[in-house]
Amino acid sequence: MSCKKPDTTTIPIVDLGQLGLGVAGGPIEDELQRVAKELGAALTGVGFVYLKNHGIPSQQVEAVFSSASKFFSLGKETKLKYEKGPSQMHGYVAVDREKLDASDKFLELRETFNVKDMSYPLPDEEVPEMRMALETFHVSCWALISNVLTAIAIAVDLERDFFTSTHEELFKSGGESLAVLRMAYYPTVPATVPLNTIRCGAHTDYGTITLLFQDDMGGLQVRDVEGRWVDATPIPGTILVNAGDLLQFWTSGKYVATEHRVIIPEDEVRRQSPRQSIAFFVQPNAETLVRPLDGSNTYQPITAKQHLLNKYRMNYT
Repeated sequence: MSCKKPDTTTIPIVDLGQLGLGVAGGPIEDELQRVAKELGAALTGVGFVYLKNHGIPSQQVEAVFSSASKFFSLGKETKLKYEKGPSQMHGYVAVDREKLDASDKFLELRETFNVKDMSYPLPDEEVPEMRMALETFHVSCWALISNVLTAIAIAVDLERDFFTSTHEELFKSGGESLAVLRMAYYPTVPATVPLNTIRCGAHTDYGTITLLFQDDMGGLQVRDVEGRWVDATPIPGTILVNAGDLLQFWTSGKYVATEHRVIIPEDEVRRQSPRQSIAFFVQPNAETLVRPLDGSNTYQPITAKQHLLNKYRMNYT
């Protein structure tokens, strides 16, 4: 139940132990302190960490992947019925509509369906199983996020409810949360593509933390503390978690929002295989004013909502 020591090339693995879902007895104080210490070490290093023994059933993850795959296989006109606008949080995004690389020099081969909450339109007619899969998955993610946010608060010597209280809308069904669950689909790579093609451009995530569920296709890379690109190879049964911009702002850069990307694979078999991922982007309450907790002026205060809107304006075509 130990954490691999962070270095310049390794993404640590943290065993959640008693903080995982469904563990009899629930978290104990010693376990909370251990996980807090290990998460803190990981997020001050490469900024990413694998969580094992998290307790979210694999069947729930597979059900979301399956329903997402069915949606993305629909015709273009059908998918565009659910298209979202540049400032909207919920809906479908077609290939190359979202430019995550700030340089805007890449063609990004990626489709997504962003889900704000169950009160927004879903493809119930075309993929009726998606709603139930997402409802169940949301509940599990909420429970795990609560435990992780508590551990992070302990790691930075805050009241342990600091992050759960500043993210309370996340845990309310139909609340005014900025959190988004994103189902991403990376189609097969055409035989001929421009040299500037990538599956997902280099970027940092906008919020507090992200929970990422990968399939087994690989391709995700993170920039290590030396500036090198490191493969975030999928590890079965784990969730990949990373710090976002707002956690970096809160901690004056102690916890790093690490740049990451998804590259086009060199292997032809993988090039001809689609890739899927599910990301749960954890955001504070909309009007939460995020400022460095140490009182420094490292980052200018900004509300969670304004930061998100700024990013949306930059990244959507």
